[in-house]
Parts: sequence; structure tokens; C-alpha cells
Amino acid sequence: MIIKMPGYGVNGSEHYVVLEKVTHFYGISYNGKPGTCIVLEGGKEITTELMPYEVSKRIDDQRLILSEQNRP
Repeated sequence: MIIKMPGYGVNGSEHYVVLEKVTHFYGISYNGKPGTCIVLEGGKEITTELMPYEVSKRIDDQRLILSEQNRP
């Protein structure tokens, strides 16, 4: 399952994140601008302007959709 995340900062571009590759995420704040760093398998980090609770909600929502699609 792929989740679209907005970029971080003025020139941040959108990211498409493979849900199964997310290992964890944590809050960040650079120069007073809050956001979230999403860590993928292999150590790649993606930053987004979304707050950690928003990232968590998007991940949870996608997992729910996926589980509903896999019901018999």
C-alpha cells in the first residue's frame, strides 16, 4: 500500500511512501517548523510537514482499508 505525504519546508516535494517499508517515525522541528521524519527499512529518512499524530492516522487509515479489502 502506498501513502502520499506532503514534503517538508518551502521547497519540499511530495513523497510516495510504501506502508510496509515504514519502520518508525518521530517528530522534528527545524528552525521552528514542526513536522515528522519517517524512517524506512534500510535507514532512508523522509521528512513531511505533517505532525506525528497525522502520520499515524494516515498509516492507521490505510491499514484499515487494506484489512477491509482482504476480508472474505
